[in-house]
Amino acid sequence: MESVKRFLIKRAIFAFILSGITIFFLSAVLINNLSRLYEKHLRYITALAGKNLYDTTQIYFNDLLIKQELKNIKSEISSSKAVYFRINAKDYFSSEEKNYEQSFNFCKNITSEKIFYTTDGILVCYPIYEKFASRLITERKRVGIFALLFNEDVLNNILFQWILQNIALFLIFLVFSGFLFFEMSIRIHKNFTILNKTIVFVKNLLKEVEVPSNYKEKLRNYLNQVYFQEFKQVGVLIVELIDRVITLTENLRLQAIRDSLTGLYNRNYFNQFAEKVLGLIQRHKFPLSVAMIDIDDFKSINDNFGHQKGDEVLKTLGTIVLKSIRKSDLAVRFGGEEILLIFPNTDKRTAFHVVDRIKKEFYKFDFGIGKSVTFSAGVANFPEDVKELQSLDELIKIADRRLYIAKRTGKNKIVIEG
Repeated sequence: MESVKRFLIKRAIFAFILSGITIFFLSAVLINNLSRLYEKHLRYITALAGKNLYDTTQIYFNDLLIKQELKNIKSEISSSKAVYFRINAKDYFSSEEKNYEQSFNFCKNITSEKIFYTTDGILVCYPIYEKFASRLITERKRVGIFALLFNEDVLNNILFQWILQNIALFLIFLVFSGFLFFEMSIRIHKNFTILNKTIVFVKNLLKEVEVPSNYKEKLRNYLNQVYFQEFKQVGVLIVELIDRVITLTENLRLQAIRDSLTGLYNRNYFNQFAEKVLGLIQRHKFPLSVAMIDIDDFKSINDNFGHQKGDEVLKTLGTIVLKSIRKSDLAVRFGGEEILLIFPNTDKRTAFHVVDRIKKEFYKFDFGIGKSVTFSAGVANFPEDVKELQSLDELIKIADRRLYIAKRTGKNKIVIEG
């Protein structure tokens, strides 16, 4: 399988050599000369302004005078955006907002003239050294820094002229090499057609409620017709993206039916589950137990230790519940701190032991609030508590009533009668 790059190189190499050398040579000469000239111009302006400002401070040093001089320099040099001056370990800016202070940090440690191309513009830094006090002094001490931040518009204009020249050269190249690309475009068009069919197939695939299991095989049949390596890579990427979409769709489905904090099912899923399980119970008459759990003194935990601690308590209880129940059981975050457990084909005593095991495990957990956290629960069963079950709400109401009995009689207990 030949790559697009190799295919293009073999058929267009002659035109690329002729036009490429010309464009590269002229562009390199133009950019190099103009860039050097422009940088030299900026260095000269910065050095001149910096020396004049330093000389002014030697005659009369005053903060207001320096700030005014910086504003004057900025206004006189039209291409400048901001001016920075450091003298006597103090920083001065041409603008009170110091919008470009981050860019001027480049100048802090320089020992010679430097140019930096920053996101704010072209920064020219000029170190200021003290003048010779005597001919016997051979070393000068750096006493300050002067910097100008220039707008890049001038440089952009230079580049614009360069681009215009390249466009003219490219048009000439296009005329001479057009016939070579004609034959290549035919093959490329064929591969694009195959790729487009693949995309149409993917679009139809995404409309399906259930994705067919053989979709990968069909996509590979399309990819086997592709001539260019790069096009095939795109096709492989599409297959990988489809896998990713399917995975994300499944994750979204889980998010729609599960509580994000505790990992338990939410009320929306419970409503769907209740109809199905009720029908099975009514047909087959197998036993069903439900338990309603409510954390004791949960409001005081939120009030005294914050909602983040309350969330931690709920999340921990949810984790313990999921580890303690069977796959056939259902755990639902029914309210704020209420958890509903449904145990299909389970008698009341068995359900009681599961809830009691959860309660003991939860009691052991240290939340760092100076005491253990407990919960109360109520358990109800069909057919022990309800002879004819018309709705799961009947069992839930009984379990809820027993939960409040547990609350009223001391908390931290499970009530199965009453």
